[in-house]
Amino acid sequence: MERQSHGFEYERSVIDRFQLTKYDDYTSKFDAFSPEHNLEVSIKCIKQGGGISFGDIFRCSEIKEDFLLIIGFWKGTKSNIVEEYVLRMKANEWSKNFSGFELNQFKTLMDSVTNAHNDDVKWKSGCKELKKKWNERSPWLQPFFKRDHKAQKRIQCGLGYKIFIREIVNGKGSQAVA
Repeated sequence: MERQSHGFEYERSVIDRFQLTKYDDYTSKFDAFSPEHNLEVSIKCIKQGGGISFGDIFRCSEIKEDFLLIIGFWKGTKSNIVEEYVLRMKANEWSKNFSGFELNQFKTLMDSVTNAHNDDVKWKSGCKELKKKWNERSPWLQPFFKRDHKAQKRIQCGLGYKIFIREIVNGKGSQAVA
């Protein structure tokens, strides 16, 4: 949790600054709600140049409405926000990342692999195959496969900083909010 404390501090400051209503459920699709824009809000605090994780790929695939993405990039110290974006993410562009791909392929992989060492090869080859299929058709989101030999086994989605700038900030995936 300490690794994420700066993110929670940034989230609190954004919620106060934009007068948002905070959600308390850590696993909800969104962090807050904006009464001013009548939109759900996702808040991120990322090292400048770092990749952006949007969380569980299955939960992200359920997003069918526009939402606000408020993202602050820090440099040097985690409280030194040097770049900030407030963007309206367009549902029609977001959903293109999930169309034409059967997410049950991810579920099948998750169900067929344990956290035991003897499933390492099966996990790695399954991840490689699914990533290749995904990359053939996804505009910008990427799957991130995470598994250890204890209890972690999940698939998140996100994108790199350069893709974020090109496809989201300068592309048609979002609209700047004043």
